[in-house]
Amino acid sequence: MRDQLTKKEFDLLQFLHQHQNQVLSRDQLLDEVWGKHICVDNRTVDNFISTLKRRLELVEGKPYFIRSVRGVGYSLVQGSSS
Repeated sequence: MRDQLTKKEFDLLQFLHQHQNQVLSRDQLLDEVWGKHICVDNRTVDNFISTLKRRLELVEGKPYFIRSVRGVGYSLVQGSSS
């Protein structure tokens, strides 16, 4: 990756990786990454996901992609090597 991840970006990516190929809702991500007692908007997740998507595209040889599932949430999937 060209740029260093922030702590929160890393935490989000780590949680997605731990639940790879599972679709996680924004609420699940907010609760697990930001904490249940933190007051942040659901759009916060969208903004962080957008940043991670751009950064993951820069990783050669490690084709991981964050897939958006409309109306549900997000999932980290590993792309095929073909």
